[in-house]
Amino acid sequence: DVCSSDLDYSAVLITGMDKQKTLWVLEATRRKMADVELVDTILEMAASWKITDVISEEVVFQTLLRPLIEQAAIRKGILVNYQTVKRNTNIKKEFRIRSLMPYIQGGRIKMQPRHLDLLSEMRRFPKDHDDLLDALTTAAEKSFPPECTTPLTTKEKREKAKNRWATDEERSEE
Repeated sequence: DVCSSDLDYSAVLITGMDKQKTLWVLEATRRKMADVELVDTILEMAASWKITDVISEEVVFQTLLRPLIEQAAIRKGILVNYQTVKRNTNIKKEFRIRSLMPYIQGGRIKMQPRHLDLLSEMRRFPKDHDDLLDALTTAAEKSFPPECTTPLTTKEKREKAKNRWATDEERSEE
């Protein structure tokens, strides 16, 4: 039995995307949970929202949660698709979280007033807990992948810049 004061906070976030490509936070839970309670919370939310994708940081998920979730999901008859995210350790968590700002300010990520813990983390960042913000960063990275995964060559950059200012008539002449 683990003493609750010895536990770290765990965050469970449920998100969904609408047709306008807006990422909605549907559920946001942050509390101190032992392994079994965390697994039960994840599976209860997955069943409640009828979701199948479970995403977690690779290290924690593979060594601790994955076998527990797999066994509990089989017992409860819940189908889940496991996905892991390997963090780039060269990028500080604070910078990853700050990358959410343009999406939130631009209305591409929305949450509801009832998500008190998440809203509190946003107001107090970076001075306090950031568990839900970190989870939201993962959801945003999965939902808004980079448009271009390979760097442009110098020639491609020049062509792109040239075409950006060209009129339709000038483009058709080329």
